[in-house]
Amino acid sequence: MRTLRRDPLWQSAFSGATNPKRSKSRWQKNTKSSRSHRVTTGCRRQREEKTMAAMFYGVNVTDMNIRQINALFRKHDESHLWPICGRFNVTERAIRHLRKIMKCNGETGGFEYAYMLDEEIGFIVNGEN
Repeated sequence: MRTLRRDPLWQSAFSGATNPKRSKSRWQKNTKSSRSHRVTTGCRRQREEKTMAAMFYGVNVTDMNIRQINALFRKHDESHLWPICGRFNVTERAIRHLRKIMKCNGETGGFEYAYMLDEEIGFIVNGEN
């Protein structure tokens, strides 16, 4: 039975010498033909776009303007459900409140506005007695 310290591969790993059989990795060998690498990068990019997209109600809102986002949230309004039970329209109240805030702080669009509107709706619904 051999010990690890007498094994030449084990000694070369710690002495800084490289194994001639494993001088290049499989990615380094295929540097001229990087087609497989491009396909992987493309798939990764598509996956990142799906995860980075701001999805509200199944719609990507990153490239939408404020009017389109307001229409989307109005379309999916659920003010008739508990705890509001149709006493007022939560979406309209949140939109009016954000308009007042944006007058003072400047306008935003896309994902930032949709996120602020969603948070404001949540705050109104959960904070209403």
